[in-house]
Amino acid sequence: PPPPPPPPTPTRDSIRRQRQMCIRDRSWGAIGTELCGVYDGLLGDADGVAAWAESRAAGAPGTVEMARSLYRAVRDDLERTESAAVTGRGLATPAAVVRAGRGSAVEKNLLLLKLLRDHGVAADPLLISTRGNGAFQDRYRSVDQFDHLLVRVQAGGLTHLLDTSDAFCPFGVLPPAALVEQGLLVAAGGGELTPLDVPAPETLRKFRTGALLGRDGGLRCRTEVTFTGYQGIQAKRELAEKGERAFVEEFLTGRFASVRIDSTGITGAADEDLPLVVTVVYQIDDYAQVTGNAFRFRTPIVCTLGENPLAKETRDCPVEYCYPWRSEEIVQVRLP
Repeated sequence: PPPPPPPPTPTRDSIRRQRQMCIRDRSWGAIGTELCGVYDGLLGDADGVAAWAESRAAGAPGTVEMARSLYRAVRDDLERTESAAVTGRGLATPAAVVRAGRGSAVEKNLLLLKLLRDHGVAADPLLISTRGNGAFQDRYRSVDQFDHLLVRVQAGGLTHLLDTSDAFCPFGVLPPAALVEQGLLVAAGGGELTPLDVPAPETLRKFRTGALLGRDGGLRCRTEVTFTGYQGIQAKRELAEKGERAFVEEFLTGRFASVRIDSTGITGAADEDLPLVVTVVYQIDDYAQVTGNAFRFRTPIVCTLGENPLAKETRDCPVEYCYPWRSEEIVQVRLP
């Protein structure tokens, strides 16, 4: 007889399911108590941390501004490395992160947690499963479900959720990957599942175009584009990667084939709390068909879709957007 087939190779998902089944009788409170000990041990190594933060938090007027200064320092002054460690195994201490000048997203957030507590700000770790990691299942009581750690801060009478992993997210704004429904709050005395009730910033793309149509059919335009909220975060990231000229050309040349850009201007790129405003002056030759005193042309709308974003013929799951956003465009054309 033929030999029996070999057993299936264990996958990450199958191992995770087995571990979850083995510890399904534990409570989230008990898991949180164990994690408190793990994180308290990591935060105990503070050699050099206070000196590193002293100049970065000096002069901050109030608790919220203190937290904002420390958030920006950890986010911007330390290089981010890649690491899958979340719950203690393989994590570097805050002192080690400061000495090396770099750390993973979780390690940087733990450093921020340490700094906030040292400055008298109420802060606790909050474990989540990011959107790319899969939906959190509260009935499977396993920390293996979590792949990221946020910092929950109580300051100024408000609750703030902080994550230093995205260089373009302002204080209190989570990256889109962290916009999930709930997480495990690890606080003194244990842990509890808590909803992430974070209001999303207003997210808008606003286009305003003033155009002058010439008698020869050419079009001269001035377009101002305002990106706010998550649209502004994404636009600032693309601007930093591509440069001003390439960034502007991308959304114009995709719409108008023969466009000539005369000038560009950008404001708000260096201030994370301000929207990104892009102003561009450009010309399009032979935009209108001219027949005697008649002109035939399409409205010069800039914000268009080049392809269908929902192109799948069949869909097994609903389409979900992690934040609401809208687009608005106003075009005024002066005729000759």
